[in-house]
Amino acid sequence: MIPKRLQFPLALLITAVFSFWIGRYSVPRNSSTPIEPRKSIAQPPKSPSSSTPLVAPKNAISPLVSQKVATSADIPSKTENGWLAKLVQEGVPKLTVAQLERYLTENGRSAESLITASRLTGDLSLLREAAKRFPNDPQTYFELALKSSDPAEKLAALKAFAAADPENGLGNYLAANAAFASGDTTAGLALLSEAATRSGINSYTMAKVQATEEAYIAAGMDPLKAKAAAQFNMALPEMTELRDLSKEMVALRERYLQGGDTTSAATISEMTIALGRKLQSSGDGSALSELVGQSIERQALKQLDPQTPLDETGLTVAQRMDQLAARKDFIAKTLQGVDPTTSDISPQMLSQYLDRQKALGEIAALQWLRGRLGLQQP
Repeated sequence: MIPKRLQFPLALLITAVFSFWIGRYSVPRNSSTPIEPRKSIAQPPKSPSSSTPLVAPKNAISPLVSQKVATSADIPSKTENGWLAKLVQEGVPKLTVAQLERYLTENGRSAESLITASRLTGDLSLLREAAKRFPNDPQTYFELALKSSDPAEKLAALKAFAAADPENGLGNYLAANAAFASGDTTAGLALLSEAATRSGINSYTMAKVQATEEAYIAAGMDPLKAKAAAQFNMALPEMTELRDLSKEMVALRERYLQGGDTTSAATISEMTIALGRKLQSSGDGSALSELVGQSIERQALKQLDPQTPLDETGLTVAQRMDQLAARKDFIAKTLQGVDPTTSDISPQMLSQYLDRQKALGEIAALQWLRGRLGLQQP
């Protein structure tokens, strides 16, 4: 999964891998379109009460497939022969609705099948059909909010998403980012306050991976290639939006301090740290979520006095930064020297690795692969 060109010296590795994952997940790569859950090491700070809404600080303007589907003949005996590296580099050709008609029919044109077919074909009419037929399905609205180019439709989808999955703060966070980007700081703050009351973040990544694999197989793709395509080409564009949101939150804190509002500044710091930790423990299986979550938490912590206690255990900002640095180092060492796209592994080992990635997450799967390849564990 980690191309050799990203295997830089340890000091640069995380930055390179982070940039790779942002590029890899933010836009699906195809021929026409440019996991074990972890608990936070420290308990998140208590969520600020939504009963006292934040007031925007002064001067708070936001800165702010080809038609042929691969068959078993395309699968060589070793991954080193290039098909997997080519798939990761070039992506899977976009499919047509006709190629996925069997998949849609066999699944009764369910919300999941319509969402998946829309993702693989780029046909938004399938998403809109899902929204009409399944008005309470949160994944439909989540996908529509990310894919629609109509601002009104996007906003309506975000509101419906938040209502359909009330414990999931992702809809509120994405809506807050949209509000800040449009210059509506008051609405953005209200949405952040609402997000703080939600228990976590869920982007349904593993469910999307499984459905995508099934759709590729139904379209005639070899099962191993379908499994690889579903995981290596899964886009996570919401990560870019959450990263942008965190930058706005950091800037907001500074504007509160400049205006003398230390209470609101402290609240924004708590919200930013909570966003980072929710991402780190989201359980979506992707290393990107943890890397983005760590980055968000670090940029919030850097604004605080190193000796500031973060929770009732007495853990200080400096101590938490040390914990994040240790985890960052562990991830870097786990990634270093392991590239499933070029390693000399059999189809069976590749299939086992992909199964573990889907069930346990990327980092756990890479640890397993290191062991199978005889590499030292970090």
